[in-house]
Amino acid sequence: LEVKLSMLARMAASRAKLLNSVESMELCNDKLMSQVKLNSASIRTPYSFTMQNPEDVEKIVAYMEEAGKLKYPTIVKTLRGTHGIGVMKVDSRSSLVSVSQMLLKEGIEFMVQEFIKHEQSARIIMIGKNVLAANLRGQAKEKDEFRTNSHLGSETEQYHPSPKEIELGEKIVELFGCEFCAIDYIMV
Repeated sequence: LEVKLSMLARMAASRAKLLNSVESMELCNDKLMSQVKLNSASIRTPYSFTMQNPEDVEKIVAYMEEAGKLKYPTIVKTLRGTHGIGVMKVDSRSSLVSVSQMLLKEGIEFMVQEFIKHEQSARIIMIGKNVLAANLRGQAKEKDEFRTNSHLGSETEQYHPSPKEIELGEKIVELFGCEFCAIDYIMV
């Protein structure tokens, strides 16, 4: 990702016309910073937290459970990744601890995120304040799959977002400073 962003920064410095700024693309590719940005604008996202030190994982997990902020199943999501790769559903404390310790030992940044049961997600693709396309994605029926990414076999269908969804999409485009933006969200 850093190489791609460096190339785009160089193109921008050469006055090439880019639809999105390098800064907005960097923000959109960082799941944690995207979530912070959305939450700062009062846009609800699943509750999440990060961990930095493998030696502290067990204490942090115990604390979050006691505070009622962590229930199972939960999601472990790498901060960078696409097509559902790096998104793991964890069903127990022991699995969460071992997965977290391994990721931290390998230097892979991640967040632990509230699992919200759902069967569909939506994607709206915006050009400025206009909807270019939208679709619904369902969980792959022939697999035991909790993710709704089309790359993982989910069925997709055309979708017509509500005025409220379009208004929220416009707000996100403005918030992230994008001209071209794909916005994904779960349907509950």
